[in-house]
Amino acid sequence: MSEASARIGKVNRRILAVFWGLFGVACITLTLSDWFRQTNLLPYSALVGVCFLAGAIVFYLGSKIGRVAIGILVAPLSVLCFERLLSLHFQRYYGPFFWVCFVILAFGFYTWVFIFTGLDRDTLRGRFRDNHHHHSR
Repeated sequence: MSEASARIGKVNRRILAVFWGLFGVACITLTLSDWFRQTNLLPYSALVGVCFLAGAIVFYLGSKIGRVAIGILVAPLSVLCFERLLSLHFQRYYGPFFWVCFVILAFGFYTWVFIFTGLDRDTLRGRFRDNHHHHSR
């Protein structure tokens, strides 16, 4: 992989990690809302938020486990957003919730394409080979 490709992969990984980290922060912030506290979703939102935030931090740092964690977290979220988009479309509701789901689904798709194409795998392997090389001396 060329140096330019490695740089592009790193930038894309960081963009995705920041987005999913902000998503985690938004989930945690929801728990501060008085309206949200009246629902039974409070523990789920906090747990999902912490998982996304932790996964995003590890993903940002370039760890393979971060790739796996973000991939696992994004899959059900994308399915949920797709289902909500269909439901909202058939109800002909195109308000803010529709567009939030649309953006989350778009980033979910972008994340999965990024992970499965392996745009930053060589940079991760390269770093591992360098570390392995230094240990073998």
